[in-house]
Amino acid sequence: MNNNFFNLIGDKKFGPLFWIQLLGAFHDNLFRQALIIMVTYGFGVKLGYNQAILIPLISGIAISPFFLFSSLAGQLADKYDKSYVTRLLKACEVGIVTIALYGLVIQSFPILLLTLFLTLTQSTFFGPIKYSMIPSILKKDKIVNANALVEGSTFLAILAGTSLGNFLVYVESGGFTMLGIVMVLSVCASFYISLKLPAIEPADPQIVINKNIAEETLNLVKEASQDRSIFLSIMGISWFWVIGVTMLTQIAFYGKVVLGANPSVANFFLFLFAGGIGLGSYLSNRVMGSQIDARIIPWGAIATTLFILDLVYVSFGVPFTQAIGVVEFLRKNYSWRICFDLLMIATSVGISLVPLYALLQTESDPKKCSRIIAANNVINAFFMMISSIATMVLMAMDITIIHIFMIVGLLNLFAMHKLSSLVPESLLQLIMQAILKILFRVDVKGIENFKKAGNRVLIIANHVSFIDAMLLFAFIPEKLSYAIWSQYINRIWIRIIRPGINLLPVDPTNPMATKKLVELIRQGHKCVIFPEGRITVTGALMKVFDGPGMIADRSGAQILPIRIEGAQYSLFSRLQGKINRKLFPKISLTILPPRHIEVNQTLKGRERRRVISNQIYDIMVGMMFDTSPYQQTVTQSIFDAAKTHGMNREIVEDTQRQPLTYRQLIMRSFILGRWIEKKTIKEERIGVLLPTSIGSMLCITSQLLFGRVPAMLNFSLGATILIHSCKLARVRLVLTSRKFIELARLENTVKQLESHATIFYLEDLASEINILNKIVGAISSFIPELASRRSQQTIDANDPAVILFTSGSEGLPKAVALSHTNLNANRYQLTTMIDLTTQDVILNALPTFHSFGLIGGIIAPLTAGIRVFQYPSPLHYRIVPVMAYDINATIFFATDTFLSRYAVSAHPYDFYSMRLVIAGAEKLREETRRIWIEKFGIHIREGYGTTEASPAVAINTPMLNKVGTVGRFLTGMRYHLRPIEGIEDAGRLIIKGPNIMLGYLDPESGHIVPTSASFFEGEDPQLGWYDTGDIVSVDDQGFVTIKGRAKRFAKVAGEMISLGAVEEALQKIYPDYGHVVLAAPDERRGEQLILLTTAFLQRETLIGPFKAAGHPELMLPRRVFVIEKIPVLPTGKINLIEAKTMMEKLMAATLG
Repeated sequence: MNNNFFNLIGDKKFGPLFWIQLLGAFHDNLFRQALIIMVTYGFGVKLGYNQAILIPLISGIAISPFFLFSSLAGQLADKYDKSYVTRLLKACEVGIVTIALYGLVIQSFPILLLTLFLTLTQSTFFGPIKYSMIPSILKKDKIVNANALVEGSTFLAILAGTSLGNFLVYVESGGFTMLGIVMVLSVCASFYISLKLPAIEPADPQIVINKNIAEETLNLVKEASQDRSIFLSIMGISWFWVIGVTMLTQIAFYGKVVLGANPSVANFFLFLFAGGIGLGSYLSNRVMGSQIDARIIPWGAIATTLFILDLVYVSFGVPFTQAIGVVEFLRKNYSWRICFDLLMIATSVGISLVPLYALLQTESDPKKCSRIIAANNVINAFFMMISSIATMVLMAMDITIIHIFMIVGLLNLFAMHKLSSLVPESLLQLIMQAILKILFRVDVKGIENFKKAGNRVLIIANHVSFIDAMLLFAFIPEKLSYAIWSQYINRIWIRIIRPGINLLPVDPTNPMATKKLVELIRQGHKCVIFPEGRITVTGALMKVFDGPGMIADRSGAQILPIRIEGAQYSLFSRLQGKINRKLFPKISLTILPPRHIEVNQTLKGRERRRVISNQIYDIMVGMMFDTSPYQQTVTQSIFDAAKTHGMNREIVEDTQRQPLTYRQLIMRSFILGRWIEKKTIKEERIGVLLPTSIGSMLCITSQLLFGRVPAMLNFSLGATILIHSCKLARVRLVLTSRKFIELARLENTVKQLESHATIFYLEDLASEINILNKIVGAISSFIPELASRRSQQTIDANDPAVILFTSGSEGLPKAVALSHTNLNANRYQLTTMIDLTTQDVILNALPTFHSFGLIGGIIAPLTAGIRVFQYPSPLHYRIVPVMAYDINATIFFATDTFLSRYAVSAHPYDFYSMRLVIAGAEKLREETRRIWIEKFGIHIREGYGTTEASPAVAINTPMLNKVGTVGRFLTGMRYHLRPIEGIEDAGRLIIKGPNIMLGYLDPESGHIVPTSASFFEGEDPQLGWYDTGDIVSVDDQGFVTIKGRAKRFAKVAGEMISLGAVEEALQKIYPDYGHVVLAAPDERRGEQLILLTTAFLQRETLIGPFKAAGHPELMLPRRVFVIEKIPVLPTGKINLIEAKTMMEKLMAATLG
């Protein structure tokens, strides 16, 4: 059940309005029904009043205020604060009830008739306020919900008021007293609640009140009829009210003359009908969600006719039984069918009324909304009056009630035909909608973006199955033209839908086909193209063709992206054997805001085509990312992946060679997580001191499951750094393994760490986990979402998910807080740009305390359903390539340092199955790139990232690659280049995006300090932005080139020299040696360059090669020191702190 449906009643703005209208409908019908009974059976008979005159008189009095005062009511509601007017009306209602009580006491019919007139006059004035206030106090996505509540509750209130009015008047002693008490309580409660209504800005305070009621009423109706959509909505509302009122007023007569039933059966039917209206209102809200969808109106009308006709058919064969009661009636074979028909008639009416009222509210000019509602009330009253007269005439002609019902049902077909004009689709579309809704539970989001796009529109969508065009045809609310490759035009599934749609066969070799599409769009038609040109065979985006971009450019069309999700899991996709396909998976269509291609008008030919093609690609990739569920917890993403790919899918393996399925992983996470939960408090940061393994993965997933935050400790940096990290993150408990500590020879490190945190060895867990814990964990793995609901409900996607520590290459490590959204976003940013599939096998040898290892080795595989092999150390240069060969790895993440070592040690066939190798964390040297191409035939894709960005920022992909750069920025990211004095065509990179960290942990308090950065020197920092400290350039294609770290630039003789650029130059000259260039103070030139190298060379030997390569003299190191080896961190990065210490010692020794 949709909790939000009923939660809206508690809304501070809508709640008071809901209860006021509910009490108002209840009170009006209570008083009116009581008065009718008094005339028919009560003191009206005793006083000798003529029933034949009084009952029609009462009905006339009840309906007359809607004709007399609706125009004035609409004007007042638009001119003044609706809340203030409501309070005045409810105060008047209290006075009217006081007069009514006096009339009851003295048994004066004239006074009672007067008060009935006044009561319904008050309702007339409140009617326009009630419906026009809804769009004034609620956002558009809540209007459907609000109308569903109002419609459903109105009929229930009518039933309750009518029934209670009947009952109280029949009570012989004290009935009138109880009636008076109920009336007083209802109006007093209504007045009290009205005081809580929020103030509302008048819609049109300048309006001049027209006191000529007849003239203004005609003006209202005339104005409403000018907008076809609004007028049809009013006619539809009026017609469905005719059906509802006809059924409500005649159902008792039907029960009496057709079934021979007593009044109890009639009351039962009334309850069924009112309940059906409520059910229909609820179902309408469920079907439409937050979007107003007129497409359900014809279906509601069709269902109404079908069930009315079925009721008529059943009624013809029902035997007449005298004075049958409810129990006896329900024992009859035909009773349940009659009850079901009545319930479904009411449900169908309720389904149609909700979108009609919502359309009336949203399509009306906000300044005139109340007056449009008033026009609706006038027409409603007119229809109901005509309906009552027509019913009386038909009965006078001896037409039976069964035939009257049949006439109403048949007339409803005419109404359905007219109401179908509100829906621009053909009947074929409506039928296909129904079929696809039932089979695939299709959910359409963002339909308002379709309306924003205008007339010249090119719709582009991802292509995942053979039913993609059918889905767009059924659910996009206009007739579209579809570009289709000519070879598919005669396929059977195309021939099925071809009669109802406009297909445009496109031959890529024929330029005239493109011209035809351009001309069609210029004429205002909306066209659909799948830019990939074929159905995906990977599950991800395929190649994006140039054509759609050129068509949009030449036609001046808006680009409307539509994401089709879920159809790839159907039997109609081309992913058989690659994913777990289902018979009828849930499918969603998400329509994103329209975009416009922006191109420099001076660009021509191939360059213009390239720019446009890149923009289309960016729109497609952005569409895939924007519609991905990255704003949820990592745990939920893992559950979703397990559900999609199968709980029994093997997902992770390590050197123990005992693979785990999703179910086994989740079960163990529950067992370990519940143990951790008992030992810790919510959001506590728990240290993880483990190598890359299943154990490390479980320590992370179990903590995420129960709202704890793993702090990934870098065990390679020694006790001092570990203790610093634990203090920084406020870690009290560290999870590790005794076997690992022994193999890594970390006994002394752990001994020092024990004085600052509790060390728990996972080997000891067996003694603390009993059989009951295991049983509960096993059961939880079958119902993971239910079993974790309590803990997951307390976790927000923007809460910290993990604490990572920076490498410490330039100082003490900082603690980086990454949220669930950060990790999920980076995963989806990568997988929308790179075609990772469930057929892939990832080899992860990077440590999980490294952001690259965490996202590539844990988060991405688990949330994307990709099998991953965890290897404990990247330093095993001979074993890692053998493992790649053994497990048939297809994807590999590593740093340049490790890749160059693997290239030396590996056999040429070790990486035979590898299709994607990604390098990051340090610059990819040309020598490393070359040897991988020559030895393995593999092009390494270089990327760029930072721990603070979760980590990926930019990447080269097979589709968009430029050697020498780190690729293009990931989708969803924004950047700014802060100017640096002395550096042209580059700047200090500042970035923002959903993958950017929450912030660093404050060393003093341990709290997260939100990330921020300044765009220019001296400016206030901007929240959410992160200063990378890297100097980069971005070319006109969006490719990023790293120039170096801001801290790794030296100012030599007034010129900014990149130390990294000098190192790169040296590497090309002496590729077989290691080099690090540092800056040291220089009294004459500001700073000087110092080279530490493993090559046996002197400064003089560098002069010739540097000049030959065209490097300026300022790039030549001033001093050269030959050392045994370059100090590096376990991640492969140069340890700059240690290198600087070595430099200072060598320089001091030279001076000494």
